[in-house]
Amino acid sequence: MTRKTYALFEKHLNFYDDFPRLRPALDSMLLGQLLPSDFTGDVLEMGSGVGVPAIMTGYRCLGVCVTGLEIQESLFKTAQENASLNHLEHRVFFENGDVQNPPDSIKKQEFDAVLTNPPFLHGCSSEEERDIAHHVKIPLRNWVALCAKRLKLSGFLGIVFPTESLTDVLCALEKSKMGKIQIYPLIQTSKRLVITAQKGSNSPLKLHDKVEVF
Repeated sequence: MTRKTYALFEKHLNFYDDFPRLRPALDSMLLGQLLPSDFTGDVLEMGSGVGVPAIMTGYRCLGVCVTGLEIQESLFKTAQENASLNHLEHRVFFENGDVQNPPDSIKKQEFDAVLTNPPFLHGCSSEEERDIAHHVKIPLRNWVALCAKRLKLSGFLGIVFPTESLTDVLCALEKSKMGKIQIYPLIQTSKRLVITAQKGSNSPLKLHDKVEVF
């Protein structure tokens, strides 16, 4: 039987449709386009699922090496296959592990950028993959702190999250010594925000006009 796929990013990228209930939505598309195309360096995606944002970042930014960290083995394996499907396995890699205790290959490295769309739903789902991917298991402030810990000094942090969590995200960024906080409301929806920040910066917070990311 032929394995089903779906296309994204103006059909330049293809992904195996192994988990139809976890097909990427707006959040993944936003995260995959956060970094400027001329960004260079090592990038980590925390909670990478089947690899859509990580692979999109690797495709768009030719000067990056991307690592995705995913706790669910089934999603991790599909992410690896998706990287190969798009001929990016030489620059986009995936590790199977917990953000709270990542593999040594991630622990020993500091990254130029960390991208993340933290789980934000409360309660639980009857589907294991969906429950772990979207439902809160780690407090948001802890998740942000774990992301900041993986960054080099002056490293870039990009987060996509629900608008109602803005206060929690800002508090978490402050506690993690993140500065140069940029808040981007979206033309596409009022339900999501994009925030970027820089580790160790003292630059003030800035609220931007609504932007259209794609």
